[in-house]
Amino acid sequence: MSLHRIRLQGPWEWTTSASREPQRVKLPDEWGTLPVWNAEVQFIRRFHRPTGITSQDQLYISIPTRGLVIHLHLNQMRLEIDQSTGLVRANVTRPLNEHNELVVTFSAIDPARPDQGLGEPVGLEIVTPDLE
Repeated sequence: MSLHRIRLQGPWEWTTSASREPQRVKLPDEWGTLPVWNAEVQFIRRFHRPTGITSQDQLYISIPTRGLVIHLHLNQMRLEIDQSTGLVRANVTRPLNEHNELVVTFSAIDPARPDQGLGEPVGLEIVTPDLE
């Protein structure tokens, strides 16, 4: 099995129930500049489907956070979250389109705690099985 990881860093948008318009933020670099927010916060990242994907490949979103992710959506489809590895991880093989929108919803954020949000790069992992 081989693993290739694409970092979904750079331009993200973030919004709250109190926001009228999403605001841009460069993640993970600007995580520490965000305000403490004690209510639901959504982070949105658009990206293209990677090239060279085969029918045997499995694709996962991987978020290195200990923060409380309450929803994870890809292209408006709610994803099942696996947190058994210490990461927030979800299989996105089927819902991945040519153009994609990832929405990560936290119950609250504290930018002083990079491990409690998006202070580390979110990854798109491509797992290719060994073919005998």
